[in-house]
Amino acid sequence: MADSQSVLSAVMAQRDSEWNDLRRVDRYMRGQHAPSYMPKKSQREYAELVQRAVTNWLPLVVGTVGQRLYVEGYRDAEGQESSPAWPHWSRNDMASRQSLAHRASLTYGVSYVAVEPGDAGPSIRPYSPLVMTGVAEEPDAEWLSGAGRYLRADSHNGILGKVWRVYDETAIRDVWVADAGDDGGEDSAPEIAELSTVTHNLGVVPVVPFRNQWADSPFASVVEQGEVWPLISTQDALNDTKVSLAVAQTAAAHRQKWAAGMTLPEDIDGNPINPFKSHPGELWVAADESVRFGEFGATDLTGYLKSVEMHIQHLSAVSQVPPAMLLGGMVNISAEALAASENGLRARVAERQALFGEAWGKVLRLAAGLSGDKVSAEATDAVILWRDTEARSLAQTVDALGKGVTMLGIPQRAAWEMWPGATAADVERWVRMRDEQAALDTVADLMFQGPGPAAAPVMSEGAPVGDH
Repeated sequence: MADSQSVLSAVMAQRDSEWNDLRRVDRYMRGQHAPSYMPKKSQREYAELVQRAVTNWLPLVVGTVGQRLYVEGYRDAEGQESSPAWPHWSRNDMASRQSLAHRASLTYGVSYVAVEPGDAGPSIRPYSPLVMTGVAEEPDAEWLSGAGRYLRADSHNGILGKVWRVYDETAIRDVWVADAGDDGGEDSAPEIAELSTVTHNLGVVPVVPFRNQWADSPFASVVEQGEVWPLISTQDALNDTKVSLAVAQTAAAHRQKWAAGMTLPEDIDGNPINPFKSHPGELWVAADESVRFGEFGATDLTGYLKSVEMHIQHLSAVSQVPPAMLLGGMVNISAEALAASENGLRARVAERQALFGEAWGKVLRLAAGLSGDKVSAEATDAVILWRDTEARSLAQTVDALGKGVTMLGIPQRAAWEMWPGATAADVERWVRMRDEQAALDTVADLMFQGPGPAAAPVMSEGAPVGDH
């Protein structure tokens, strides 16, 4: 129990140090931003404008990268067939669950994938750092030294507490921890109690961290490695500009009218009464011909609009998301120019594929180890296959792949693997279909070819010509 207690203590200390930053990122992703400046005596309607003016750009930045990260295969060292560990992927519905690991890492800087023994085989589940925390002896350690996942609030022997799942190098334990200040007295249950234990004997902690990037400073926090944290200040500046724009277009965009040369009526207390309503649909009329009417100029909103566009461009530069994806307006842009504008995004996606690909390889090797497949568990040279999500013209793709096969001698199967949207299962199915068709064609040739030429008669030695 001492090992579990030490791991859990380290996990909770790490979680406490990260929690405030993680929650701030979480709030911003859900649109709960820091309020923009408003005067203390501002009217209630302006407070409502502040809420409506906020546009949350951060999920779009995360989604733009996350949508281009899709694992579709795991190939063995020979490079021909899927690894025997690959069925664990489909058995755990990872085709859909993988996005949680990718997006959580992009958002918070790290996510975790746990591999646990299950009734139907190894269980693979991704988790956000809001519910799971990993600890390591060194920042660049290959494996974690421990991990913990919050499960639920529960009581034990009448004492309120929380249940955590603790992962170490030999077992996975569910541990109950009493809430601070609720020890129940001297005769109560211990502060920590072990509820259940499942051994795995993998020799390593069966939790793999998915780092969005490796920290280059010992002082860098986890969230600083994510995509959201560096953009918070730009999002706040954009919110302030949007609020100013909303106030300007609400209060001053319509031309304000004025009247001069008239005597205002008064109430019973002698206070002047405004006989007119300043509204775009109101018509001002006065009986006195000497009264003069006019209007002020409307507020020019061009500066606000340019400021909004500038902040979005800053967002694009920092996140490497092409401006066209944020601002729109893609008119008369050549395919070459569009491809060039996405160079930064492609480089960012390629970097994430390298980082996450190594992590997914560890996950599948852990699953193979739990299932008793020692060969796949030690296959560190197996590789993760990523779906090609880059937008290309289908005609150009067909032309390029066709020339690669006919002119450069690229194997046909290799060209199929580069077909947009083709999965490893698709390629294997195409290979079987080709082989089946080739076999049918061979049988057809044998069945429908005409009989061969008749064999010449063999004459026995000395027989008359007319006797054969």
